[in-house]
Amino acid sequence: MSAFPEALAYQNLPRKSMGSRVSKVQIAPRNGSSFNAGGNIQIQLPTLPSSYINLSNSYLKFKVKAVGNACHLDHTAYSLFSRMTTTSQGAVIDDTTGLNVLYSALLDLGVGSATLRDYGAIALGSDGKPEQSHLGAQLDTTAYRGCALPFFTGLFAMDGKLLPLDTADGVVFTLYLETALNSLIADAHNSLPTGFVIEDVSLHAYILSLTPESQSLLDQVVDNAGGYTMMFESVAHSSDSKAVGELTKISTLGFRYSSLSRVLMTMRASDNEGDGEQLSISNRSTAKLSEVGLLIGGEAVPSRPITCDVASAGFEDFSEPLSETLLSFGVLGDKYGQLGLNGITQDRLTNDASTDDAFSTLHNRYVVENGHLADDKDYADIKLKNFAGMGSFVVAIDTDIVKNVSSNPDAMYSGISTLGSTVQSRLKFSGASTNAQTIDYFGFYNSIMTLNPITRSFEVNN
Repeated sequence: MSAFPEALAYQNLPRKSMGSRVSKVQIAPRNGSSFNAGGNIQIQLPTLPSSYINLSNSYLKFKVKAVGNACHLDHTAYSLFSRMTTTSQGAVIDDTTGLNVLYSALLDLGVGSATLRDYGAIALGSDGKPEQSHLGAQLDTTAYRGCALPFFTGLFAMDGKLLPLDTADGVVFTLYLETALNSLIADAHNSLPTGFVIEDVSLHAYILSLTPESQSLLDQVVDNAGGYTMMFESVAHSSDSKAVGELTKISTLGFRYSSLSRVLMTMRASDNEGDGEQLSISNRSTAKLSEVGLLIGGEAVPSRPITCDVASAGFEDFSEPLSETLLSFGVLGDKYGQLGLNGITQDRLTNDASTDDAFSTLHNRYVVENGHLADDKDYADIKLKNFAGMGSFVVAIDTDIVKNVSSNPDAMYSGISTLGSTVQSRLKFSGASTNAQTIDYFGFYNSIMTLNPITRSFEVNN
């Protein structure tokens, strides 16, 4: 059937929104005004009739400074948060552990070095160095640094829906703060990070309030459609360890969900953790990985393992895991996509100036085996000479049954059901790694949340 192009469809005018108003809110923590490493920040959403909050366009604003010794953030200010839970009336809606490790990987997957240099240096706590994007901003002991962090998992990643606020009790987000030695890196030799303090915290968001007439019309539409139902993407976390000499590693992950869409895996040198002179969060290693795959109910996913590090060819080949990772997140072949993963460059920093190495010397953060920085370690050393020991390796396995089902993400979801199945990872290595590794697995799955019309509480099915 022939049709006019959209540019000539003069009859297709946008429809005017129902009667409503939009207001910006700043929601302060309910449990204090000053927060230190190891503590937590609790943000409770208000309860308002006929009102809906847009969490996908919200951000957490705060100021932070070092306590004791000056230092730098690991990658960005996301390194300060180790976990986030979402609860309503005491019931858990969502719980993400390893939050800082996850967000460091997701930033590399979705934010280019130029964006991290500019926007990241102003709002995210990046140091703004394009030659080394994993450098975090400096924290002084006297002057504060301001940050404004959007979140993009859990209720902050709903499927285009606003969250109703007409509930029996407001949803509570609890952000758990990381230790100083994990989230920060020394500014100078033998001057380890000792702490940080966060103040002036508030969640900035926009609330849509409907008129009584508009709310009545919406109630009729929603009731006919089965109630206030929303979908969001949750992330489960599991971890394991790899000894130096292990060449095969099978880990049971415990991901049992009705729709598991992808599993992301990272590895970090174990003795980097809690080391204030290492990038404990963002320095990710390959550990001589040669094959990676999943076993779900005993069946291999994908049917052929993802291979890398082709030692027999005399070079390291990580093109397949990178391509599979981009496929998992729906950006493979996206000409507008931005990545900070690979980072191939001839540039390196000399103090605060950039210099070029020989043409044959390419610094590639995606491929790194040992995951360590220099022997004499501090922030300046990372800038000057640590490309070879700085890694951003990550690999994700797509577990959607139907790949790229639609350009419309609301049309269908097709993750594998792992209910009643055992989910295991299977890793193979081409040789012993230089250091023992901490392996983090993040399982992305679809959750459906419904607002009970009687109790006005949220119920979650995943």
